[in-house]
Amino acid sequence: MKISRVSRHHYRRALTRLEIVVIVAVIALLTLVAVPPLMMARAKKTRINCVNNLKIIGLACRVFSTGSTTEYPWLLDRDDQRTTSMYRDQPAALWRHFAAWSNELSTPKLLNCPSDRERQPARTWAEFNDNRFLSYALGFTANVKWPESVLATDRNVLLDGSPLANAIVSFPSNANVAFDDRLHQQAGNVLFGDGSVQQLRSDRLREAFRAAHSALGTNQTLAFP
Repeated sequence: MKISRVSRHHYRRALTRLEIVVIVAVIALLTLVAVPPLMMARAKKTRINCVNNLKIIGLACRVFSTGSTTEYPWLLDRDDQRTTSMYRDQPAALWRHFAAWSNELSTPKLLNCPSDRERQPARTWAEFNDNRFLSYALGFTANVKWPESVLATDRNVLLDGSPLANAIVSFPSNANVAFDDRLHQQAGNVLFGDGSVQQLRSDRLREAFRAAHSALGTNQTLAFP
């Protein structure tokens, strides 16, 4: 007896249009469910890395100020070879103040926030020669004696709704400051005078600036890259 070709081989048919639509819909649904948690996990990781960067910067600052000198580089006497005081009124030279800590910081990559897609980290200190490698603002009125003072913060700060860049700004006690969404989804990290780092949203940032003003008895002055 002859065995038909159909009986010896499984019949293969093409997927119907409806089946294709169902498969695509299932894949799209799975993507919608899986992607947000992955993005949140990634954002959390980069923010933790940013916190660690600021902690290391704070430690480097304290090591610098307790070594052969007792001041921040921008407060040193002009006779000190490590001083950057001549650049205090030049926002485009902000990078020089951070570069003064090159002996205390292992790499200039620490001066770049992992969430900052607009800025690229410098690979070496020789390459670190411009604000374009910086993600952090620097507080010129910071004081190790006043834990509430702001030593550094993510650069995504708004004042009265306007972004700050290439500027030196004096903040009054009632400064209307906020974080925008350029780095940490309308939040940011702040390094204080005692070396601690806090993750803050805009309302907490305003409270921190008021507390710093009260502790210092004067306006805070921050330089933004």
